[in-house]
Amino acid sequence: MPFAVHNHFPGLKRLLSAHGRRIPVPDSLHQPQPGAEDAAALFLMARRLTNEIRSLVIRAAAEGREKKDTCRLLADLLSRTGRFGSHAYRIAINNFIVREIETYCFFHLDTEDLISLWKEVG
Repeated sequence: MPFAVHNHFPGLKRLLSAHGRRIPVPDSLHQPQPGAEDAAALFLMARRLTNEIRSLVIRAAAEGREKKDTCRLLADLLSRTGRFGSHAYRIAINNFIVREIETYCFFHLDTEDLISLWKEVG
């Protein structure tokens, strides 16, 4: 028995029935979204921050620094950037820090370590 796509996705039936006719796109989709430039700038800052975090973690691992000292260095770095403390990028930054620490260092960071790290950042 063939799967009836149009029964499960009603909007798709209308789209497929257009048979080559152009479906108008609302003008609002062609306009830049509010805050798009700010979001792009924030993304670039997050990209730079991840590069700095990677460098810091590699350097800390090469120097044989312990967890507490590495966390202090990370807190100093994060406090200089400032904009990510309450932002959605914070989850991604946490995941990145954990992954880099696991990759290069001989210790691991848990949730409590990350919470205290961000408390230290302020």
